[in-house]
Amino acid sequence: MPGQLQFAFGLGISAFMLFAGGTLVLMAVGVVQPDEPAGWGGRILALLFGGGIAYWGGWLILMPLRTMAAAEGAHDWLGAARLGLARLVLRVDVQSFLAAITLVPLVLGYWREVRGGAWWGPSRETLIGLVPIEFLLIHGFPFLAVAATFARIPDRWPRWGGRIAVGAFLLLYSLFAWGVFEGPSGVVALLYLSLPNVLAFAHGMNDWTVRTTAVARWATKLIAFIGVAMLLNERSIGGPGALPLGLYYFTIQTLLELFRVADLPLDLGEAWARLPAEQRKSSQLSAFSNQ
Repeated sequence: MPGQLQFAFGLGISAFMLFAGGTLVLMAVGVVQPDEPAGWGGRILALLFGGGIAYWGGWLILMPLRTMAAAEGAHDWLGAARLGLARLVLRVDVQSFLAAITLVPLVLGYWREVRGGAWWGPSRETLIGLVPIEFLLIHGFPFLAVAATFARIPDRWPRWGGRIAVGAFLLLYSLFAWGVFEGPSGVVALLYLSLPNVLAFAHGMNDWTVRTTAVARWATKLIAFIGVAMLLNERSIGGPGALPLGLYYFTIQTLLELFRVADLPLDLGEAWARLPAEQRKSSQLSAFSNQ
């Protein structure tokens, strides 16, 4: 299990390197607008530095994946991509399908508001208000999940401490959601947006996998949310700008839920741990020798 956790942790670091480096590159070429425009010198520096970080992060992700694919008979990049796509489709299960389905009405509602057309679902004001509530859940859910694991500890005081923390988090989130919608409909919206998180943890997990998966879900959601906001040059999570932000974010999130992307670090870590030690070491050396 430590090897599985170590791989998941390393994959997370590499993903953040790829995201951070890619952000600098997009800023350098003008796709993402920074708060303070940089001169040509700053752009060139951001392009070189960001490109290097993104390349390194991406390579550290791809090399172990290539090694695991080769162990299953896929010895070139095209074969590895085909194997990965096939395995990704097989990741869909009942819980992930239900989690994705809960987000589809939101995607359709945002599409209606952005593109126009008749719609029977949530109103424009509701769709705008869902975005800050989702942003709250992104940041708060890992703490709630970790507190919930402490609430299951057999020892009395840690168990009670975990329960108190869970209650405090739920109260805090409910008050925030109430304030966004100025009434109990905000709490209903909070519960609805929490459904995918609840379904994601319907699989049997022990405490350390719950905590790791909670962090992975936080990372994937945060990267998706901030990435979409940057590409849209949207600096506010309220107002009309929340509509295209919600459309693209919840569309991405629907796919992430369907294919259980947040579970990938642990699942890949388990597969990585089954490889012979020499094969893992060779892959790691190859990754660094190509930098």
